[in-house]
Amino acid sequence: MIPSLFLYKEIEDEYLFYVLEFSTLDCVKLLPQDLEIEITEFGATLYKKFGFATENNIPKLKTIQDLTTFLEKEGELGLICFEMIINGYGKLSSYDDGECSLKLNSKSELISIIKKILPFPHQNKLLAHLLKYQNQYLKADEAGNIINYPTFDDYLKANR
Repeated sequence: MIPSLFLYKEIEDEYLFYVLEFSTLDCVKLLPQDLEIEITEFGATLYKKFGFATENNIPKLKTIQDLTTFLEKEGELGLICFEMIINGYGKLSSYDDGECSLKLNSKSELISIIKKILPFPHQNKLLAHLLKYQNQYLKADEAGNIINYPTFDDYLKANR
């Protein structure tokens, strides 16, 4: 998957980044692996003998490294919803294993992760636009042209 749509916004003392076409595993790999976690939501349609599985059906995963290893080992899970609290750091949620949202306590920590996700060679331009046009969805084409969408619905209408 190639990340295709981005949103950045600041909410009081939290910093949110949304990215479309980015898997849960890809996002998890960018986080510090030693942080402790609590998985609060897990829904998958292809997990072992369970068919549909929830957070109650998977092993107790204590760190991001545990989660990374689990996701790599299990392969295609049919992950449709996922949410975890990262103790003292923030929260990660995903939908249909292709829409990820990170909400972190540290702006600088989130920006360093965003830089790893944004496509080259227009990374700096796109980051500047994200910070300037908070609360808007942004898309960059191959030439580096950036398109702003005030809402997700506007994005959907324009890309039908």
